Amino acid sequence: MSRGVSSIDNERIKHINYLMDGLHERLTDLYEALADREIDEAKTVTLSLMNELKYLHDSMEDDL
Repeated sequence: MSRGVSSIDNERIKHINYLMDGLHERLTDLYEALADREIDEAKTVTLSLMNELKYLHDSMEDDL
């Protein structure tokens, strides 16, 4: 008998996908800014990524 994914796990996966989609979008923005030599924009995107990753890291530390 196969077991389905619980609603909690389903919501967790949805949240992870949401986070990853946002990170992928910002990485694409960073690539474009770097390719176009838009250094100020690249710096802004980099800071945004760093802040989001720090928040993600801290939230994982809180779960321990």
